[in-house]
Amino acid sequence: MRIELHFGDTTEYVADCVLNAAKLTILEFCKTFDGCSVGEVKLLPGFNLPSKNIIHTVGPRYLFKPESEIED
Repeated sequence: MRIELHFGDTTEYVADCVLNAAKLTILEFCKTFDGCSVGEVKLLPGFNLPSKNIIHTVGPRYLFKPESEIED
């Protein structure tokens, strides 16, 4: 197994899988999986992208605002 890290436009990168840093609520297709919580990942097909799969994940937020004031 080989893992590579690339920075750039994920819509143009050819790979087995790309990572998408998602919001708590993500695309319509993802809603069928009940969204994605912080620290959770969802493996989805690549749809029309050159990559075979997409990993959606939501990272923690480090803001000095109460959770109720954060916009997605």
